[in-house]
Amino acid sequence: MALKIGIIGGRGIGYTHARHYNELGADVVAVLCSSELSAKTVADNLKKIYDKKVSYYHNLDDFLSEDLDAVSICSPPEKHFDHISACFEKNIPVFCEKPLFWNKSFTLPQINHQISFIKQHRNRRLFVNTSNTIFIDTIMKIEDELLNCKNLSFEFFTNGNYKGVDIAKDLMPHGISLLIHRMGNCAVDNFTFESTKHSFFCKFSYGKCEVNFDFRQNPEGPKHMRIISNNNSYTRIQTGNHSSYKVSLINDKTKEIINIKDPFRVFIERFLDYVNSSGAKEEDGFDIGSLNLKIMSKCLSYC
Repeated sequence: MALKIGIIGGRGIGYTHARHYNELGADVVAVLCSSELSAKTVADNLKKIYDKKVSYYHNLDDFLSEDLDAVSICSPPEKHFDHISACFEKNIPVFCEKPLFWNKSFTLPQINHQISFIKQHRNRRLFVNTSNTIFIDTIMKIEDELLNCKNLSFEFFTNGNYKGVDIAKDLMPHGISLLIHRMGNCAVDNFTFESTKHSFFCKFSYGKCEVNFDFRQNPEGPKHMRIISNNNSYTRIQTGNHSSYKVSLINDKTKEIINIKDPFRVFIERFLDYVNSSGAKEEDGFDIGSLNLKIMSKCLSYC
């Protein structure tokens, strides 16, 4: 029987979650949005696309009264902690959009306290979407995964609506995930940054690696992603959309095109495999997601 999925925050990225769940054989049966009108709109759209009835809610308790096997959290980061906690109380596994949670008013002790709460929860089963690590896996196979990373630059331009330092809240988890995936947990030092309305640039030392992040968001601007590792440069290429979407990397020096699986789909598939196998909580994605948040908190404490 197909897994029954609920999506919190059904608009925007929630539609991408729904598409991958549908393609992988799971059924989105319920959505929760901030208003009844937006929830109904999302449910109606999903019904048109997938010809399946979707219940809609604007009250969290009512939403969680549904018989759900798993939940995707696509709400604003300020809501993530409450939504994660509520799902865990119902013993429902969670696939959460990045960051794990965030509120710019939180102090580092508050963040660590909430991370500890999630870590120790008796029903913790949690994955965080930092799917761009799939690109680093590909690059490490081309280069040499034992090669020391002396410098890493990450350029990521999206059509998001965040401005100034808030751009980092949205995009920095992706950059940090590349660092963790390649080098593990290292100290952050010598952090400097510059921000404008549509950009956030920072540089710092991550262990022995010199890091540059160039993040930009503009609804009318270009979309772009490039990873420069040890002076080898790889640019993301995207074609198609929705079910026809395909992604690859081009080696900017050799012009070789490297086809890869859609990173987002890979992460959703891993999550569904985990839910299907009723995996033990120590096998979930909490450690990586929480480490990502701690490093992000350290970086943004300088801003």
